[in-house]
Amino acid sequence: MDSRRAAWGLRPSSWTPLLITTAAFSIVTASLSLQWERVQKAPVPAPTVVPQVETPHVPPGIGLKVNFVKDRLEIRWDHHSAVIAQGDKGILKIADGEIEQVIPLEQLDLEDGYVSYTPLTNAIRVRIEITHKDGGTFTESARVVSTP
Repeated sequence: MDSRRAAWGLRPSSWTPLLITTAAFSIVTASLSLQWERVQKAPVPAPTVVPQVETPHVPPGIGLKVNFVKDRLEIRWDHHSAVIAQGDKGILKIADGEIEQVIPLEQLDLEDGYVSYTPLTNAIRVRIEITHKDGGTFTESARVVSTP
């Protein structure tokens, strides 16, 4: 057996550093593998619960929208809104230049949710006032300017 080692040029002490390196590599690899398994199996932290902040109550709106369409003005409101549903009557005020028109609105008009108006100028102010049976009043307004 010594003759074979001599033929290969190996001495008994030449294996010692190789064995030590292999053992150290195996220990480090096993340690890293165990750490990796622990990380993979670690429980996922529960999501952070953010407390909800209560916002002040804002009464529902009328949803007034005013648009120029060709040569007329379309005045619309949300006829499904609670303000309109609880409304008894209303007034639509249209300021067209120096002229102000007041259009009374009954319950059926409020439920329609639409009025068409042919303007005299290109700067219009619209205000809708809804009166409830209990006497409460809700208003919204809009200003529309059209380029000539």
